[in-house]
Amino acid sequence: MNPASLDVRTADGLVDAMLHHGVTPADLRGITPDELEAVYSVTLEALAAGQVDEAFEHAALLVSNDPWDRRYHLVLGLCLQHFDLHETAARSYAHALALDATDALATYRIGECLLAMGELALAREALEDAVKLSWLDPAHDVVREAAQQQLDGLRGSGG
Repeated sequence: MNPASLDVRTADGLVDAMLHHGVTPADLRGITPDELEAVYSVTLEALAAGQVDEAFEHAALLVSNDPWDRRYHLVLGLCLQHFDLHETAARSYAHALALDATDALATYRIGECLLAMGELALAREALEDAVKLSWLDPAHDVVREAAQQQLDGLRGSGG
C-alpha cells in the first residue's frame, strides 16, 4: 500500500490507513521492508553475540516501525527477558500471539515469563498450550521438547 495515496494528515486518516490499509509507521517514514529485514538480521546477530543492549535498541525500533510483524515482538520480548523484565516481556509475547494465535514459541515464552514471576498455575497452562500448538508446525518440535521439559520440572518440584 502506498501511503501517499491515503490522507494521513489527520488522526482519523492515520488510524484508517494503519488499521484498514496495513500502513505501518515504516511506510510513512519511507523505510523499506528490506531495510527492516537488515535491522532484524543485525538484531539477531547482536543477541547471538550476547549484545542484548544493542539488540534491544534494534528490536524497539523494529516494533515501533512495523507493529504487524510478530517476529519483532518476539525478539523484543527475548531482550526484555534477558533484562529480567518478565511481565513486560510477556506482554510483548502476547502481542506476537495476537498476531498469530497458533504461535507455539510465543506461548512457550509467556510460560517462561510466568514461571519467573512465580505464577506456576498460569505457567503450567501456557506451557501445556505451547505443547499443543507445537503439533501444528513441525518446525516447533524444539519448542515442544522445551515446554515438556519445563512441565516435567514443574511436576517434579510439586508445582
